This record gives sequence, C-alpha cells and structure tokens, in this order.
Amino acid sequence: MTNYRCEEPCLCTNFQSAICLHCNRRLCFQHITDHNQILSVNIQKLSNELNITYQHLKEDTEKNRMLYHDTLTSLTQWRTEQ
Repeated sequence: MTNYRCEEPCLCTNFQSAICLHCNRRLCFQHITDHNQILSVNIQKLSNELNITYQHLKEDTEKNRMLYHDTLTSLTQWRTEQ
C-alpha cells in the first residue's frame, strides 16, 4: 500500500499535499510552505553570492584589459625607440 503521509523528518502524521520538484519529498501543506521558504532564502543567498562573484570577475577582467593595453603600448613604444 502506498504511503501518503508527509515525509518531513519530524515524524509528521499529516497527509501529503504536495511533492517538492526540487527534492521529490512528499510534504503536507505546512511543511511544503516551510520547505519553500527555506529554499527561497537559500536561493536568495546563492543569488547574492553569484552577483558578488560576477562583480569580482568583471573588475578583474577590466584590470587585466588595462594591464594588457598598457603592456602593449609600452612594447610598441619600445619597438619604435629601437
């Protein structure tokens, strides 16, 4: 017989009302709501970390571009002086 109880680890005895598409757990209404809130917070944290990483990469790329340009300019100048 199929078990239609909530799969929350706290041994909830409520019947399932939804299945999380992220982890495939069968949860009752209260626990799916809690689960979604936790996922929402985690997604927001991940999004913030991605934005910070993107900014660092963007800054580093610009620094490298400037360094390359300065080096190329110096090399060109050195060649013309020779």
